[in-house]
Amino acid sequence: MTPKNRSVTEEQFSALLMALARDVVDAHIFWDQAKALRTQMEQWPEVHTEGSAFWLYTLEAHQRTALSCLCRVFDQEPSALHLRSLLLLTSDHRHYFGKGAAAQRQADDPFAQWLPDDAVAPEPARVAADIALCARTDPDVAALALFRDNFIAHRSTKLSMSEEPPTMALEHERIERLLDRAHTLLNRYSYMRDASFFSMTPLGHDAVETIFKCVQGHLNYLRQQCEAEAAAAEARMLEFEQALQHINAMAEGRGEEARAERKALAEQFGLTINDAGDRFGVVIFRGPKASAPNGEPSTS
Repeated sequence: MTPKNRSVTEEQFSALLMALARDVVDAHIFWDQAKALRTQMEQWPEVHTEGSAFWLYTLEAHQRTALSCLCRVFDQEPSALHLRSLLLLTSDHRHYFGKGAAAQRQADDPFAQWLPDDAVAPEPARVAADIALCARTDPDVAALALFRDNFIAHRSTKLSMSEEPPTMALEHERIERLLDRAHTLLNRYSYMRDASFFSMTPLGHDAVETIFKCVQGHLNYLRQQCEAEAAAAEARMLEFEQALQHINAMAEGRGEEARAERKALAEQFGLTINDAGDRFGVVIFRGPKASAPNGEPSTS
């Protein structure tokens, strides 16, 4: 599709419009999902921390996909399909637009006869102004094209060899403006053609928030389980200590019997205890101190 050969049938024009619409819609969807993901990562820091590498790569994938689609929408290649080339086609095929053209094109569709009266063919001046909004002479389009040439379609050799990390900022505000422009232009001409609009919000658009809520809920459940297990273990240890203290309080004059009771108690609680009352190197019982033959205190 070159400037010298811009003749297409109505069916071909419709196919081109639908193909371009997919890129415009996808750019919005992936960009909105990336924004939603950033918001949820800030709102649910625990979920973010739990899988920080995964969320980072997912965010990067959404942003790259959105930018790739947006770069195609505002491409400048004469033989490619993009907003500017479609608008150039529109300027040569204005007779494909308007209520009358839609009714003729969809003669078997009774609703085509009821299209609103403001679904009219675009004025040449309107098309020319919109073409200018998609040209590289526009600052936002120029910035996107430069980013595309250095980071999306190609990898800049010069930037890659620089001492600083190769970066070329493409401000979010600029991206938002281009997305809004693509949305506006697509639906402007879609409405003029058959009074239809393309939605930029898919079903399930809030799935990112749902996922974060589910993961947070599971983390809360695991935390509650750990807290319950820790509380149970602490209560069991307290029960063991109280029983041990009772044995020790009654141990006077019944050394061997008390020692056997301590070992049985330890086994009951799944512990091991030696004759000195040590468990895993932690002293949980020491017998009364006695004087050694050299006068130094000792334990029994």
